[in-house]
Amino acid sequence: QMYMYEASLCYQKNDWICVSHAVRQALAKGGMSINQTGNAYVLLGTAFVKRKMYGPALTTFKKVITGYGNGVHKQAAQWIKYLKYRLSLEEARHGPGVLK
Repeated sequence: QMYMYEASLCYQKNDWICVSHAVRQALAKGGMSINQTGNAYVLLGTAFVKRKMYGPALTTFKKVITGYGNGVHKQAAQWIKYLKYRLSLEEARHGPGVLK
């Protein structure tokens, strides 16, 4: 819980590297419920998006859809939709494979 609290403080400051680090520590430590774990992955995926790390973000959100509760499933699906849209825009500008 301490790491997720740290992640929320980092989130409030828009410190996405700190968010990623704290969430990864929380996930490594474990002990969270399935809903808490799903929320942690959504937060991690969001941090990846904010850092323009679209490949890892997409992978993280897909993991949420396949393994966690309905509450976070909807959030992850919305992010995936956004990332696919973003990918199509970037590929139109710069060619295929630009965001991998």
